[in-house]
Amino acid sequence: MILDIEHLHGGDLRISSFNADGSVDLRVYSVPRCEDWAICGDLDPKRSREFVNWDGRPVKKVPSRFLNKFSVQEFIENLQGEDKARLTALHFPKVQSIDIETEVIDGFPEPSVAKERITCIAISFEDRRTLVMGWKKLDHEQLEKVYNGHREYLKKFGDWDLKYKCFGSEHEMLFALVNHVLPKCSLVIGWNLDDFDWPYIVNRCKRLGIAISDASPVRKSAYKTEYPLHVGVIDYMKVYKRWDMTVKIKESNALGFVSNAVLGVTKLKYDGSLQEMYDLHYDQYVLYNAIDSALVCLIHQKLRTVDASFSVAAMCNLSIYKASSPVALTEALLWK
Repeated sequence: MILDIEHLHGGDLRISSFNADGSVDLRVYSVPRCEDWAICGDLDPKRSREFVNWDGRPVKKVPSRFLNKFSVQEFIENLQGEDKARLTALHFPKVQSIDIETEVIDGFPEPSVAKERITCIAISFEDRRTLVMGWKKLDHEQLEKVYNGHREYLKKFGDWDLKYKCFGSEHEMLFALVNHVLPKCSLVIGWNLDDFDWPYIVNRCKRLGIAISDASPVRKSAYKTEYPLHVGVIDYMKVYKRWDMTVKIKESNALGFVSNAVLGVTKLKYDGSLQEMYDLHYDQYVLYNAIDSALVCLIHQKLRTVDASFSVAAMCNLSIYKASSPVALTEALLWK
């Protein structure tokens, strides 16, 4: 299953896909001749004897700087042996869910501005582990309280482990996230990730002079979304809204409602405001952050909603990001 397709200078392709163990495999594929189809005359000696344009006009192969989307399809289809099997196999990725908390000083934080600092970041893994990154210290007693609270809250889903990593500053925390944590991830999911968590991380990094592209193994990010290339990033709320058919009546797409409907467990309740909890009860604040990320991970494990779109992408030899596009899917199927 294809994660990202990157066009390199010279026409070669760098393609990432998922292995059988859910990790990312990244390889460069040599394109011997970079060509596309073009309309030609009836008497052109190079015209194809096998294909014509949709309206019946003759076509031929012509040199091109890069492969277009249909030529990429053709290239993948013509691969042989292990190369083709690697890109077309239906292997699902390991999933890591992420959730951030920020200061709340002057109204709800605006991701496009990212003025308030990110206070902590929780990342949960499918093997029932949660890592919380922060820059405010917890003493031994508070750490025990968070650890036990996390395990107790999620006990119906197995034994969950939690680790709290304290950094010297927000900059150190985000630098570690971008340079050491995200590059090792296969597929990062989150709830409302596209509209809050991810743009907030990106714009906060810009304020602090951290390159979000460093989260990619090739140090590049997508132009519009600023997702790191060859690291999957998916907003699970959007996936749930579009693909899920298990929850019949969707009164709300809020994480608390969905987790209660799917898992029978809602978000951790608290008194007062989030900022008050951060200032006065930081251990409870860390636990709240950890629970949110774990719930998203558990929703995925229970529903596996994203697998439907990934299966369609694999069937069409498309990147997982193209699976939500009816046009891309239709074009790929028509090409086949």
